[in-house]
Amino acid sequence: MTLASIKSLGSGIGGAVVLSLFAATFLTLEKVVFIMPVFLAFTGAMIGFQLVDTLRGKIRGRFLFPFVMGTGQGAAVFALVNITGPLAGRMLTLTVGDLAVYIVVSGITSYLGARLAARYFNL
Repeated sequence: MTLASIKSLGSGIGGAVVLSLFAATFLTLEKVVFIMPVFLAFTGAMIGFQLVDTLRGKIRGRFLFPFVMGTGQGAAVFALVNITGPLAGRMLTLTVGDLAVYIVVSGITSYLGARLAARYFNL
């Protein structure tokens, strides 16, 4: 169960980073940070679906565990944005409100992705 959850969390974080790097090729860094919740929504749903798909009958908290993993993804991406912003030569002013948006969006869409997978696989 641990390896599957680490893989799904890694793919979610990696997906959000790849999408943001792709968007950074034609947008400014401030606009990429502004649309980051959209990327987190997509990858959060992917985390929830992948967790339920991989673990199926072994997962106990079928909807709580993906929510927690989604919130972890939101916090990790927030930390990555705070670290890489100054490295790119830009001072970003991300606040606690931004952290709350990242966590809530990623957690809710991860929950919805898990609900979709449970319905798709008849669990």
